Amino acid sequence: MRLLIIAILLYALPVAAWSQTGGPIATPADKQYQLALDLAKTRGKALYEYDQAARYTAAALREDVAAQDIAKVRGWVVTRQREGLLVTYYGIRDDAVYPFYSALWDGVGQVLDRQLLMQSDDAVLTDMQLRLIAAGDSASAVNLKNCSNLPFNPVILPADVPGGADLVYYLTPQMRGDLFPLGGHYRFEIAGDRVQSFRSFTNSCVNVRTKAQGDNAAPEALMFTHSLDSAPTEAQVFAVFSMGIPLYVKTEQNGLLWLIEIFSGEPSITLVDQNAE
Repeated sequence: MRLLIIAILLYALPVAAWSQTGGPIATPADKQYQLALDLAKTRGKALYEYDQAARYTAAALREDVAAQDIAKVRGWVVTRQREGLLVTYYGIRDDAVYPFYSALWDGVGQVLDRQLLMQSDDAVLTDMQLRLIAAGDSASAVNLKNCSNLPFNPVILPADVPGGADLVYYLTPQMRGDLFPLGGHYRFEIAGDRVQSFRSFTNSCVNVRTKAQGDNAAPEALMFTHSLDSAPTEAQVFAVFSMGIPLYVKTEQNGLLWLIEIFSGEPSITLVDQNAE
């Protein structure tokens, strides 16, 4: 079905109810979709954090390692630590993966504990890191439609619950600072090194303007008509983190209108209208 993206001003749509603590008040319809909304918020925030960790530590890698040595890197894996997100870049030697370089992103822009590991005999990858790397190897982007001229940004999230499937995402990267891709994002669920399920988050490529352009002011919010789910997804929460702009999502399956916002670093999804036209 056709996906419609339009920039709108905040006053153009109904405003959600607010509690005295400053957050939106849940409605009965919210509760019907609570599991889906909780997963969307948790995964969407993690996608943004993991993506940012890779971005900041990649810059550190380029500062610390010669270009001819960086060519040996075959990928990276992110694991959550108490101090932040540890990004470990790895290579392949004698058909086995080995740690090449690691750095810790503290979540606010600082890259700490930068270590060159490629010559260390003591450095090893953990069981979790090896599992996540194997999950990433099990998901192929070869047949996926990329909505940009740049390579996909891969993100691997550990299973939501012990024994569950690990999640491998391929995200279309942002090519321009004033446009953000809401389409071209995919998820594989991997268990036992096999693909258990796969999905796309849109049917087509969709870019939205996020900055002022000519006489047009920067949008205060955006609207997205979504046909594949009955509630917002992690891809849309990730988009709101990345754009820094609230996003209204109309789910065509049930005619509901939702609002995704970020408050003090935490995502919020509110049901705005139960009878959106």
